[in-house]
Amino acid sequence: MELRQLRYFLRVADFKSFSRAALAVRIAQPALSRHIRKLEEELGVALFYRDGRGAILTEQGQRYYERVAGILRQLDQAAAELQTDYDMPTGEVVLGVPTELGPRFILQIVQSFRSRYPNARIRIAESGSAQIAEWLQSSRLDAGFIYDPQDYQTLPIKTVVDESLYLVGPKADPITAPGSVPFRDIVHLPLILPELGGNLRQRIIGAAARLGQTAHCETDIDSLPAIKQAVTDGAGYTVLPYAAVCEEIRRGLLSAARIVEPDLVRPLGFAIRPNGALSVVTNKLVALVQHEIGNLLDAGKTIGNAKDHAAPKSARKSAPIPAYAAEAV
Repeated sequence: MELRQLRYFLRVADFKSFSRAALAVRIAQPALSRHIRKLEEELGVALFYRDGRGAILTEQGQRYYERVAGILRQLDQAAAELQTDYDMPTGEVVLGVPTELGPRFILQIVQSFRSRYPNARIRIAESGSAQIAEWLQSSRLDAGFIYDPQDYQTLPIKTVVDESLYLVGPKADPITAPGSVPFRDIVHLPLILPELGGNLRQRIIGAAARLGQTAHCETDIDSLPAIKQAVTDGAGYTVLPYAAVCEEIRRGLLSAARIVEPDLVRPLGFAIRPNGALSVVTNKLVALVQHEIGNLLDAGKTIGNAKDHAAPKSARKSAPIPAYAAEAV
């Protein structure tokens, strides 16, 4: 059993996918699969349920994950404590990312981090906001993005941007074609909404009630890929930040229009784990995230880098990430 096998195991578990994990650790997928099979053979148990859609931890795999994550974190922390160069930190930092945030901005963060701190490692764990909050509380993450931060006041968290929400429909849809759509025009549409640990559904219902209307929230699907596929197939519409669908829009699979009158926005927060002092590498990530978000907003872009769908000035926010994050050592 090798440390790299354990790190590969964590990546597959976090990404719930061998292909995505292989890209993250920069090895071929067949090689990654061999490492995991070898680990399973040594342990004598199956760590993952495998199917065509991804890889999910078995019950034994989940228990093993909790132990391994803690052990590797202690090893990384021990190495970080020995570092003498603050500007070139070592060790690992784990960043939680909501599924709706989309890949483009996170890839930008990862690339910037690796360029600036080649001796350190960054690991991405994707899930819903509620799960990310739980992982921060249990110190499985060092930092994380969370939608609707007002719901997680027990965490050191600040809103960093108010993201405009978009009505998402199939390609060439006449309702989304103008680029913006009044909220009153969407409430009677069949809406397919995610239940991913935030209050998006309640936000839409509340906005409709203030207009004296009732939103037609037809279906809840707890899978963002499934929601996007349902919309692509013409089964209904959804409401999401632009970042969640920018790649599908670029490929011509979906269309989107910003919701206006009133502008519908969803706050995105950035949190750090509440337990223990932060490592140097975590502080570096916190500063980098604030820098990258500030650059995007200064350029008039959304988190999804939408060239023609910039958030309105009234919805932009560039709040400093908490001072206690930058000062922790």
